[in-house]
Amino acid sequence: MRHSMQWLVRLAAAILLIAGGWFSANSERLTQLSGESIHIGAVGVLAGSLVMGMRIPLDFWFPPLRKRFSPRIAVGVAFVLGALIILSRSTRIVADTFRTNPGHLAVAVLGGAIIAVSIGMAMQRQRAAWYGIALACAWLPLITIYLAENRVFKEGVGVIMLIQVLVFFVVTECGAALVTLELGFRRVLIGSAEQASVAVVLVSAITYGLWLTVVRPADGSIFSTMLAGALVGAIAGAIYTLSRSMLVSALYTGGAFALVRAVNYATSASDPISVKILLMTNALIAVGLLVFVYRERGFGISLGRKAGNATGS
Repeated sequence: MRHSMQWLVRLAAAILLIAGGWFSANSERLTQLSGESIHIGAVGVLAGSLVMGMRIPLDFWFPPLRKRFSPRIAVGVAFVLGALIILSRSTRIVADTFRTNPGHLAVAVLGGAIIAVSIGMAMQRQRAAWYGIALACAWLPLITIYLAENRVFKEGVGVIMLIQVLVFFVVTECGAALVTLELGFRRVLIGSAEQASVAVVLVSAITYGLWLTVVRPADGSIFSTMLAGALVGAIAGAIYTLSRSMLVSALYTGGAFALVRAVNYATSASDPISVKILLMTNALIAVGLLVFVYRERGFGISLGRKAGNATGS
């Protein structure tokens, strides 16, 4: 009975996220107020409401915790994130974002602050490898595509500017992803990473695919858009489950968005290729990660077991 209730609550949360995404993406008033990425901000608002209503621990920081919160580390991380934005010299992008997408900039700042506090609360050394895995899963498929497309730099843009823009987007997109997409599709739908399973990750992934379909007009077929979203959701969900950290999954999600935005800003494709290659690459990564989830947790739901000392984050 308890397992059935958990699934019903998860289904209700998934429907709310999809419906909220559709409503926000089709509301001109909300778009004028918050900007082009209102659908992402709406996920954060809905996820926050669900977290409070369902009494789900946020778990932005995760074991092993420091003996006490370190203000020096938190301030230092915040300083580094701010310095990276300043050194990226992306003032024009900041100004454009503030003008066209103020809501996205606001959640990015909030997410950056939470990242700083989280690192001040918890040690990160044991998850260093997972940060590298997350970034590799996000960037390697995209880099392969960009190399095959024979990308050329736009006039007045070079490698240095591409790196600067990429640094800016990595910081802002990871911060925004943490308090929106990760909070909604990982923390709310998957729940505790300690108790997740392949089935739960797949439900979250399918929900993300459906959400992406209703908030973003499909360039190709609706099925391709949904499949692309589901594969990204499966990879992010598996990374969250295996690493037991929302910070790690936020690096995957934000890192992928950052590279796409930076490359599109600085280059153009002289030989566009089919998106099928990207779908196949992500499918291979998703299957590989889900195999590891299956070996650790099995396919079914494990909500009946008691969680260990470490909770999902």
